[in-house]
This record gives sequence, structure tokens and C-alpha cells, in this order.
Amino acid sequence: MREAIRRLSSEGLVTVETHRDVCVSAMNSDEARRLFEVRLSLDPTAAELAATRRTDADIAAMQTAVRSLLPVTRQWGEEALTAHRVFHQTLYRASHNHVLIRLLDDLWGKSDRYRRLGLELPPGDEPRTRHLDEHHQLVELTRQGDSSDAAGNSILMRT
Repeated sequence: MREAIRRLSSEGLVTVETHRDVCVSAMNSDEARRLFEVRLSLDPTAAELAATRRTDADIAAMQTAVRSLLPVTRQWGEEALTAHRVFHQTLYRASHNHVLIRLLDDLWGKSDRYRRLGLELPPGDEPRTRHLDEHHQLVELTRQGDSSDAAGNSILMRT
């Protein structure tokens, strides 16, 4: 238990206060922005590497994952968030760069609480539906081995 609390504290997800009280760290817009900025810089690299290093098994996994995507809305909630994370994990794995995969998985873990907060935003399915189309385009670009367009397309996706 101590090790888990120490790890969560080192990742900034909990704070350990006096007398060993542990509280979930407050969410703030600065942290959300910083997490997004780092992911924005790493996602294109993962997409570019995936387009050049992917295997047939990687493509099959990405195609399966992209078919499971749902709009990230209140209606689909946690199921949609999980499907998006699985999709991105298949893309990251196709990069075959274990350091990059670990960094991006960590970013997703730290960003999940902000994504869940986003489910509370007012409805507006148009941008969210557009993002589904962009995910399908990214799979196709990766399948074709088009690394520069795959990298560029990954920047457009925000989920």
C-alpha cells in the first residue's frame, strides 16, 4: 500500500499531507494543458513510427480497435473513453518503441480524469463524430505506410 501511495504521489495524482493523510490531487487547467502539449508532441512520432514499423498483426489490431470507437459523449461515457484508449494503445504498440509506448500510456493515465470531466460538457456531437473519421483515416494511412501523413493526421485527433 505504501509503495502504491508513493508512486501515485510521485506522479502527482495524490498528495500526502501531515499525519499521513492522502488526498487526490486537485485538477487544474495548467496540468491538463501541459499533459495535452506533451501528448501533442509525442503522438505524431508514434504515428510516424507505426506507419513504418507496423506488422500485419498491428494493422489487424488497429482495424479492430477503430471499429469499436464510439463518440465521446455522456451517452457512451466510460465505454467510449475506454475504446479510444485501446485504439491509441494499438497505434502506440505498432511503433515498436517501448520507451515511447510507456510515456504515452503514462500520459493517458494522467489525462483520464480530465477526459472524464469532459463527459460533463454540453452535448455537441459534430466535432466528436469528426474525430472518429480522423481515427479511421489514421488507420488507413498507417496501413499504407504513409508516415508523414499519419503523423500529421495524429495531430488532429484530440481524444
